[in-house]
Parts: sequence; structure tokens; C-alpha cells
Amino acid sequence: MTAKLCPLTDFLAFTLANTSVPNTLGYADFSAEFIARGIVQLTPKQPSSTDIVLSCGIHGNETAPIELCNQLLAEIARGELQLRQRLLLILGNPEAMLAETRFVDENLNRLFCGTHQIGPCNIERQRAAIIETAVAGFFADATRARIHWDLHTAIRGSEHEKFAVCPYQPERGYRQQTLALLAEASIEAFLFNHAAAHTFSYHSAHLFNADAFTVELGKVAPFGANDLTKLEKMACVLRKLIAAESINVGAERLAKTAFYQVRRVINKDHDSFRFSFSDDTANFTRFKQGDLIASSEQQSIFCDTAIEAIVFPNAKVPVGQRAALCVVPVPLAQVCM
Repeated sequence: MTAKLCPLTDFLAFTLANTSVPNTLGYADFSAEFIARGIVQLTPKQPSSTDIVLSCGIHGNETAPIELCNQLLAEIARGELQLRQRLLLILGNPEAMLAETRFVDENLNRLFCGTHQIGPCNIERQRAAIIETAVAGFFADATRARIHWDLHTAIRGSEHEKFAVCPYQPERGYRQQTLALLAEASIEAFLFNHAAAHTFSYHSAHLFNADAFTVELGKVAPFGANDLTKLEKMACVLRKLIAAESINVGAERLAKTAFYQVRRVINKDHDSFRFSFSDDTANFTRFKQGDLIASSEQQSIFCDTAIEAIVFPNAKVPVGQRAALCVVPVPLAQVCM
């Protein structure tokens, strides 16, 4: 099959063009099943042990992970990367990608775990249902290992350029070896959630017991403006996972990594809500006790502990939604098995 006829050589272009392709395409070593627009399942012809979900573009303007995943698919299609594990690759929100915006109607990453069923239908709610169905079919065999890395970039800069958000899973905790693998992929910090959520990574962790993470890989940039050399360590680890190659990393890999626990959530309570800091303040910026963090006509919110850092601040969310996370440093032993 020539590159011109192969959607995997530029899956992003095929997805944005909404080009029709056969349901299944056969290759020498694997088959490709096109589940829905922007969702493809690759199955190696040789037996494998692990099911890997790579998702990106859940927010349409977070383009670097999209370009990275598109590159990995092209390498598989050209035979440069050997597929030895089952892979489900998801370009999350094609309509938002086309519009060059975070979302069209609603934040897709708040609509999982069935939340899309509650409320009026829109593009993101329809997409969440399609994605959930694809993941459920892919993770159908509970005897296999399951991995899901949901790749993002952040609206603003960060004190830790690359970090991972760990879904709340008190029933089994986190293995140091799993976190060390992400550290090998250049993750500098881990943020442990304190409660259930409706994010895509929580969906996979909670419903399918997957090793699932929301992975932040730098700052938002338009298509074509990303320096993918900054993601080469991530690409290297992903290639090894896909090819079932040995990745020898130990817990000592975490020695220089930072760990944070969500202490509280700040919700936007009024249209007058605003932060005390500028829009270019970086994620993980720290506040000391007594510092004003945010205010509205309803209340003022101060740092009420010795040290508290702000993550994902966004005053533009609708009233009632999360405007920021407040996190505190924690030792690794407190959050890992």
C-alpha cells in the first residue's frame, strides 16, 4: 500500500478532512481498525500482553501531543516502529482541532464516567460517548495489562515543564516502577488527586483498573509551532512500550522528581471571580500563609497553610466549575506502594 493511500501515514490529516477509509486495513505485521473518526485500533499479528491507549487532542488546541502521536503512527505504517502490543490511538476532539480552540461547546475532559449523559447534547458530549465505547471495547479482556496515557499541554507555563496528574485510586495506590517509567519519559513532577473526577484518565483508572495518567507536556502552541525535539524522551519511551522493548528503570529514577497532593479545589462562585495574580503566572507557583489567592463579591480566598501551590488556574470557566487546584508538596512514601 502506498503512503498516499495509507491513512496511518498522516492520520491527523485524514481525521481533520473526515476522509472515508475502509473499516479495516491489513499490513504485514498488524491490522488497523478504524473505530470512529480520529480513533484507530492497531492489533499485532503476534500475541501480545499489554493494551495501550494513547489519547491526545481532548482539548483541540493542545497540538504538540497530537503531532507526536501522528508521528508515531506514521513510523508504524512505514515499518520503522514495530507494533508488538495492542494500541488504541485517539485524537480526542477533531472539531475543536479544526476550530483551533480548546473545545467547541464544553470541556470534553469533564464529561467522562458517563457524565456526558447528564445535560443537553452537544459536540463534546457526543464525542465522550464515542470515546467511552471505544475504550470499553479495547479494554474488554481484564486479564491483560492496561496502560492509558492521556497527553496534553497546559494553557500557561509551569515551574515543572512536564508533569503528570495521577487519578484518585485509593483502593490500589501507585507503584513506584510505574511512576519511574514516566520519569524516564521526562516527567518532572506528579500531582496526586484527592477525589473522584470526570476526566478521561480517571475514567480508565476507575472503570478498567488501567495505569492511567493525564500527562502535561509543556505549553499550548498552534499546529506547526511545536518543537518536538523537546518531547524526544517521551517519544522514546512510547516507542519502547509499543514495541514491547525492555525499559530498565528503577525507583531511584524518582530521586529528583517532585510530588504534590491536591489539598483543595477552588471553584468559581461568581462572575466577579478573579485571581490575585497575572495570567502568565506559572503552574506550581507557591504562596505562603496569608497570601490572597482569589476573590469575588462572595468571598476572598487566602493561602491558609505554610506552603500552597496553584495548578491549572483559569478564571474564565463557567460559574460553578473548577477554577484552580491548590496543592502541597508530599513525600513519595505517602502516595506510593
